[in-house]
Amino acid sequence: LRARGTKVILYLNIGAVENWRKYPNPNAYSKFGAAKYEGWEGEQHAAFWREDYQQMMAQVARGMAVRGNLDGFIFDNPDSAWVFENMSDAQQKNLPGLPQGFLDQGD
Repeated sequence: LRARGTKVILYLNIGAVENWRKYPNPNAYSKFGAAKYEGWEGEQHAAFWREDYQQMMAQVARGMAVRGNLDGFIFDNPDSAWVFENMSDAQQKNLPGLPQGFLDQGD
């Protein structure tokens, strides 16, 4: 693509996990899925606060960047943070591995 003058952009869905996508962790969908993603079958909002999720996504990004000379990045679904911030306290207590007060840090 680049040889033809086409820009190469890395797409990385950082706010959701999908049951059809291949991740370095084969259990990523069940391990990092934290809440139903309304309107998207086979997709869940990701537990982005988990360090092991962040490490996995960094591994994915590094792997993709090494394979190609990239011109930029597009990160999809960062709005997942908004979904979790707008949950009730009772709903937040059911999120896997969420440190207490994590979603209140921006207030």
